[in-house]
Amino acid sequence: MATHSASATAHITENTHLLHHQHSSALRLEEDVPFYSPPRQRQRWDDLQELPHTNWVDLFWDLFYVSGAFNLAAALKDSLNGWGVLYFCACYLSIYSLWYEKLAFDARFIWADNLTHRFIEFLQIMILGTVIANIKSVPIMSDTRNEPTTFLFCLGMSLQQVTFYVQSYDIHENIHHDLPESKQQARHDMMVRAAPCFLFLVATTWAASDYCNLSGPIGVYSFPSETDQSQESYENHGPIILVFAAFFASFLSTFVYRFVYIVKLGADHKEHSVPMNLDYVLHRLGGTYQAWMLRKKVFKSTSCG
Repeated sequence: MATHSASATAHITENTHLLHHQHSSALRLEEDVPFYSPPRQRQRWDDLQELPHTNWVDLFWDLFYVSGAFNLAAALKDSLNGWGVLYFCACYLSIYSLWYEKLAFDARFIWADNLTHRFIEFLQIMILGTVIANIKSVPIMSDTRNEPTTFLFCLGMSLQQVTFYVQSYDIHENIHHDLPESKQQARHDMMVRAAPCFLFLVATTWAASDYCNLSGPIGVYSFPSETDQSQESYENHGPIILVFAAFFASFLSTFVYRFVYIVKLGADHKEHSVPMNLDYVLHRLGGTYQAWMLRKKVFKSTSCG
């Protein structure tokens, strides 16, 4: 046991020296980027924390949330009623969960630069952009028969959960064998995401069936025409209610795992979880604030102009 612990500690110490200033796109220009490299754990419990450098992807990721806050404020201003508050809470909690999931993952694990994880990061940014762009007012998002907004929002949330699942599975299968807490953390993350992922998929299917008019025989569908859109209005709040419930399903799953399984059964949390690098978390929080202030200055200068 001591041998395995020393081996794992040496493995992470090596990671610290090699990857302390590296997150992605950090290889020298003359080096070939490998197709794949296994993930690595940043640190173990009781290790000395060191601040890793963030890169442009982190800043770019945070800027999307500034736009998301702007869209949320505009949507709430347009619908100051009970449904407006519900849609605001559902969309806000959804994008907050995406931000936290990525922050928690990056604060625990890291990769050497490789094409596979570059592609995953690219997908995550594209999906996040789709989610943010489809935060609209209640009359638009509730009209799932004539507007694709809610369908695209729910689809983006579902696909983002899939990318998180892929990352956790990668950790579980390919991380260093002397780091059992990483495998336990990955198993926990996959379990906690099961319920919200299911609700997002149901919401996506519901909104898609409305928009594609899937009321006839299986396989027979038609997209709404311009004449259909100009007829009567249509409201369906069901998909957003499921999105709202997905956040609490994730919270409940986390509570059951951490407080029932670990606390009640007496399991050692250091053997079932990976610590987050708090310096990295604080650095990212500061980056998010800076991104918000930058967006605020740009908006003021544009308005004045």
